[in-house]
This record gives sequence, structure tokens and C-alpha cells, in this order.
Amino acid sequence: MSRRNPLILLELVAAATAALSVLAGVAFFLLIMGPIRLDFLTPYIESALSPAGGPVNVRIDSTKLTWDGWQRPVDVRAEGVRIVNPAGQELATLDEVSIGLSIPGLMRGLVAPTSLDIRKPTVRLTRARDGHFEFGLGDSGAGGEQPALQRLIQGLLAPPNPDVASGYLERVNISEAVLTLDDQMLEMSWKAQGANVELMRREGSIETVFQVPFVVDGKAAWVRGEVRYALGLDAIDIAVEFADVVPRRFAGGSPALERLAALDLPLRGEVRARMRSTGEIERISFDLNGGRGRLILPELGTPGLDVTAAKIVGRVEQELSYYVLENVYLDLGGPNLQAAAVITTYTAAPEVKVNLRARRMSIADLDRLWPRGVRPELRDWVRGHVTSGRAEETTVALVGRLSREHGFEPDYDNLKMVTRFSGVDGFAPNGMRVSGVSGRAEFGQQQNDLLITDATARWPHGDLPPISEIKAAATIVPNRHAEVKIKEAKFAGMTLIADSIKVTRLDQPVPEVDGEARLDGNIGMLLALLQKSDLGGARELDVDPATVKGTFGLRSRFRFELGPSLSFDRVSRTATMTIRDMELPKGPMGLALASSEMKLVYDAHDVKVEGQLRLNGAPMNVELKRSVDGKGDGATHIHLAGSLSDADRKTLGLNTEKLLTGPMYFTVDLTRPDAVTTIANAHLRLDRAKVKFAQLYWEK
Repeated sequence: MSRRNPLILLELVAAATAALSVLAGVAFFLLIMGPIRLDFLTPYIESALSPAGGPVNVRIDSTKLTWDGWQRPVDVRAEGVRIVNPAGQELATLDEVSIGLSIPGLMRGLVAPTSLDIRKPTVRLTRARDGHFEFGLGDSGAGGEQPALQRLIQGLLAPPNPDVASGYLERVNISEAVLTLDDQMLEMSWKAQGANVELMRREGSIETVFQVPFVVDGKAAWVRGEVRYALGLDAIDIAVEFADVVPRRFAGGSPALERLAALDLPLRGEVRARMRSTGEIERISFDLNGGRGRLILPELGTPGLDVTAAKIVGRVEQELSYYVLENVYLDLGGPNLQAAAVITTYTAAPEVKVNLRARRMSIADLDRLWPRGVRPELRDWVRGHVTSGRAEETTVALVGRLSREHGFEPDYDNLKMVTRFSGVDGFAPNGMRVSGVSGRAEFGQQQNDLLITDATARWPHGDLPPISEIKAAATIVPNRHAEVKIKEAKFAGMTLIADSIKVTRLDQPVPEVDGEARLDGNIGMLLALLQKSDLGGARELDVDPATVKGTFGLRSRFRFELGPSLSFDRVSRTATMTIRDMELPKGPMGLALASSEMKLVYDAHDVKVEGQLRLNGAPMNVELKRSVDGKGDGATHIHLAGSLSDADRKTLGLNTEKLLTGPMYFTVDLTRPDAVTTIANAHLRLDRAKVKFAQLYWEK
């Protein structure tokens, strides 16, 4: 090859490039001046859009090449597009369709569309009464035109085939459409403007992306999503996102949607579903979030609940026969509710299992949130006896059935409710007031279990101090009996423990209490209590409780009627008390009393005291008895016995050394028939003592 040949080749390429540039410039000028008619392409495009043997054919009035702005500079546009059946009957019309052509197809000699863009059509999506879906053109819900677009797209989106012109189509886009959603199963219809739908053919599937804005009751909302139709599996997967949808606004259109009236709040979220081409739904999952609004539940007997935020997560499986609510959360502006539920519809009466958790509920909240039909007797008791406080956390496990006639019918025999509460104030049927109650309660149909970690109880009358710092447990069988165990409590500074307290006759106005208790503490505190309440004539002792030292342990058994007229003298009781290390600097007759251990026994008949006593340091045994049943003489009988040395007699102020020396054995019986009279009877044994009467000149 000569050196000039490359130069000639370069000159030819430059000339061709210049010519193409001129042609492109001329074509661009012609395009911006107006559309260029390409009617010679019309039959090829009609053939490509009318698959052989298909249910519909396409007829086009004209084909043009247009300039449509820099975003879409060259656009092949078909005008006057008519969809007809094989007999030539017109089914639907489209004013204008933009067509994308395949370059590889042109190289094979085929005018093959790769995309169709349909602008501003009126499209109808219909769910028929048998569950299958149709989509077509026009507003009419009936007539042969309804499935025309569907038939066309189904034919065009058949599996790819490079040998036919229709086998290159990959995308159909419908933009700015007026969309009518017609649900014949629910007998409802909605219309939306500005809808966009894009169908894409993939290998083995057809995918659809859509976005639909709509307005309901003057409020804007939107829905967007994706649909994937797996051709080989006959499965349709749907994913839908939406926002600002208020379900209550859809409730009036169909009886099937009446329950949506309960949700008067905006929802946003995602719903996923799988269904068959026949319209049968296999499964659904959803994840929804709600904004500020109201939850309207007439069964609560309230006008509605103000909701600050909400969340609902769940799924429906096994061909819509198995419903699972994994998480239902409601923020009520302070208190909140969280629930999970399972609903099975295998039988005529679907079974429901519900687990509910409520947090930070005040008594006022419980009054409006506690359904009147759920444990009404317990609800009424709480409302009638509890005045304030908060349930920190309450869990409820409940099963039941669903019916069209009665809705949810709970099985209260299997109800389980557990609540953790604090700061509860109220009163018992006998008028005793309680405050600051904290603890945990478990309620069942057969029995209720109560655990108190702190409480204060005040008597209906003022002569007894309150019981505070109560830690207790109770088992209650409604309308029958209860068993209470006080693990620890404070009573007038003393420690109270009750291993067993049984309350019977709960079905009657005045229950009966029978139990055992222990009271431990300082003797001075006990004496102060007895004197303040004047129990057992304690004021007659004329002793300052603050000066008394020592401890005691009281074991008591009691029985009484828990009525408004309860007082100490109405309590049937027996008691045993042990006093240890007692010291009284100034007792009877100004003498100091001390004892390492003494025992007191109290029953329905007598009070008895016995033990060792040191009177001003002098040891002696003491026995005391007093009748309290009204059958005896009512006097206090005291028996003292012991041996006094010379030193002991001096401590007692008995200066007998001129008359008597050595040990003196004695017994003294004191009888006090009333508060001012004391009768004494003494017996002395002087056989080991020396006695001297100087005036009589006698001694022994």
C-alpha cells in the first residue's frame, strides 16, 4: 500500500463525518420546527404490538418523530392508538403512545419496540367478586373494553423472543394517569389522579413499580410499591408503602370496612403479600406506624382514646387462616399499651389468644382503659376502693373466640392478669385506710395472689397508731376466703409479723378474721401504746414508758369481725409474751424493777404474769393474775415470794437490823379490787434469822 492510501481513507472518514453532522443538524432543525411524520413505520409498529394469535390487535392513525426536550430529545410517538379484537371491534383508545425502538432489532431487520410510554390515560384497576384482578382503560366498570389494556400488555410481556418484533418489549410506563380502584368484593371504589405505573419484563418475571397519590375527605395521602410476577411459579409478590392514610376515612364505604372506624389516626408503613394470579392470597406481612390521633373503641364505654404514637407489626399466613400480631404498640401520652395476638380461623368460631402489656397506668387511666366486660366484678372493686396510685406494668393473657354476632368473646376461666403497682391509696370495706401501697398482684378466675412490698394501714378510729412499712403476701379466692401472711411491718415502732391470717365470709358484708401474729419490740413502746389506747387498764400503772428498758416478744392468736365497729375490746384473743432484760427505774412505791425474763399469758378469761423480779435489786418470784371475762372478781392478785438478806432489806428501805438479822423467807399476796384499794397478806419465815426484842428481853 502506498503512503497516500491512509490519507485518502482519513479524508473519506472526515467527509462522511461532516455529511452525517450536516444531516444530524438538518434533522435536529426539522425536529425542533415540528414533528416528522414516519407513517412508513406504522404497519411495522402495529405488527410488533399485535402478537400473532393474540387476543387483541393494535391500530395506529399516524407515527411521528418528535422533539420532547433535552431529557428526551428524540421520541417516536404513535397517535390515535386503537385496541381492537380479532373481529375488528374497537375495545379502547389511547390518544398518544411514545415508543422506544430496539437497535439490535433494527439490525436484524425488525421494527421492535422496547418500551411504551402512555401518558395521562384513564386507567381502571378492578378486583372482581371472585378475587382476580383486571386493569384496563376508561371509567366504566363494565363492558368488553375493561380488560383491553390488560390483554395487550399480557401479550407484549410474554417471554422474550428475538425472532419476533414483539419479543423485545421490556418496559411499559403509564404516567400521570387518572386511576380508578374498583373493589367489587368490598363494593367500594376510589379515584386518584397523577398515578404512575411502570411494568418491566425481566428474565422469568414481570415487575411493576407504582406510585399513587390520592385524596380522601380532603386529606392527601400516597401509596407506592412494587409487584413481581414470577412466571414459572404463578406467584405474585407485592410490596406496598404508604403514608398519611387514615383508616377511619375508608370505613363508611363498605360494611366489610366498618372496623376501620376505630382507627382515626394517620398510618404509614409497608405491607408485603404473596398471591396467585387467580387473586388468592397466600400470606401478608405488615409493619405500620401511626401518628397522633384517636382510637375509638365503643366496647370501652368511652368516646375514644387519644393516641400519641402507634406501631403494628404482624403477618397473615396459611391462606389467610392464621393471623399473628407480633407487636401492637400504643403510646397514650404517658401510659402505653403493647400487645401480641394469634388468631386462627380453622373452625367456624375463630380462636384468639391475646397477650397485653400496659405500662404507667394511673387509676384514672385504668377506669377508661379497662373494658367493662373484662372481669367486671374486679373492675368495680378497684373503682370502688382505690382512690389513687399507678399500675407500673400490667400483663394480661386471654383466650377467646370471634363471632360475627358478638365479636370477641373472652374465656374468663383462663384469664391471667399480673400487675405491678406503686403509690396506691384506698380503703378496705371495714373503713381501714391504706396508703403508699406498692407491690405485685396476679389475678386469675379462681384465685388472686397479692404481694405487698410497702404499705401503710390506718385504723378507722384514732386510738391505735397506723401499721407501716408493711411487707405481706395474700391469696384471695373471690367471694369465699383469703389467706394473708405479713412478712414484716412496723406498729408503733415495734415489729409485727403474721405467719397466717385467714379471712372468711368474703361474700358477706362483715368478713371474719382468724389468725396468728408476732409482735417484737421495746417494752416502753408497748407500754406507751397500751396507755394511749387504755388497753387492759394500762393507765392505772402510772409508769412513764420512756423510762422503761427491755425487750419483749408477743405471740398472739386472734379472731374478730372486720366491720366498721371494730375496736380492741371486740377482738377475741389469746397471747403469750416473754419480757427480757426489763428495767424500770421508778415503779410502784418508787421502787426500781428489773427482770431478766418474765412471761405473760393472756386468754379470754385471765391475764397471768410470772417470773423472777428484782425489786430495788432484791430478788423475788412474782405471779400476777387478773380476771378479764367478767366472771371472776375482777381484782388483780399479785403473789410475791423470796428470801431477803440484810442488804436486800436495806435496798427496800426496811431498816430491821436492830430487830432482825439473817435471811428472811417471805410470801406476800396483794389484792387490788379497784384502782385505790390494796389488800396485803404477808407470811414470814424466820427460822434461820436472828430476832431480838430488847424491850422484851427476848431473842432467838
